[in-house]
Amino acid sequence: MQTNKILNEEQQRFLEMWEWVKATHDFRADAELLSALNYKSRSAISEIKAGKAVSNNLLNALCDEYGVSRRYVKTGTLPRTNTDADIPATPAASQGEEIRKRKAYGEAPAADDALKFVPVAAQAGYAVHYTEPRFLSDLETINLPNMPYKGRRYRVFEVSGDSMEPTLKEHFHVIGEKIEPEFWNSTAQYYIYVIVTLDQILIKRLFRKDEEHYVLISDNKDFYPQFIMQRKDIKELWLVKRKMDWEMPPPQKVEIEV
Repeated sequence: MQTNKILNEEQQRFLEMWEWVKATHDFRADAELLSALNYKSRSAISEIKAGKAVSNNLLNALCDEYGVSRRYVKTGTLPRTNTDADIPATPAASQGEEIRKRKAYGEAPAADDALKFVPVAAQAGYAVHYTEPRFLSDLETINLPNMPYKGRRYRVFEVSGDSMEPTLKEHFHVIGEKIEPEFWNSTAQYYIYVIVTLDQILIKRLFRKDEEHYVLISDNKDFYPQFIMQRKDIKELWLVKRKMDWEMPPPQKVEIEV
């Protein structure tokens, strides 16, 4: 939307953080992030860019879900997020583009498009040796033609157990995108992550309770209660982008009408 409106400082700071959240959580369009926030108006961002005041409901939703500092948006007081550290102070568009490139390509181009596969049998070893090049080179690889997931930024994990049923059943595969530690304080609430600790690999929904604690949530909640994990115990985080479902439903009898 083209506009000659001059935005006030609060609107500019809000749009800066809006672009930061989009870039760090892979939202390609404003409508996707608005949907994730369960915000009904799909034209809200266009209206702000045209000069409309930032809705308190929208600001609160963005801050609560993605760790944006309400104080920064309102007053300009750093840090920009609800952490002790600040994010780089660059303009919203260039900052978002830079983060998007890092998320897409990593620090260096991947030499191979194949994804490393971590089956259940290798997960105990992975939790101990995940930083060792020799161990990683020995893992199986999977090629996914015509899919956007390629190279070192993504990894495939096999689901173990039934704690995430019915969403993820045992032996399903999930594709995870690596989340760098600098972004762990802005993880998307209730999304599914692969969590690597020193002695195990877990696949759970994540709720960021505060800077140092996460609540791990199973979909099979009747048998697997929630529990808290400290940030210092996490070695890697992978945001689940897609599941690979091996099941086919049985034939369904229908009435023939022709």
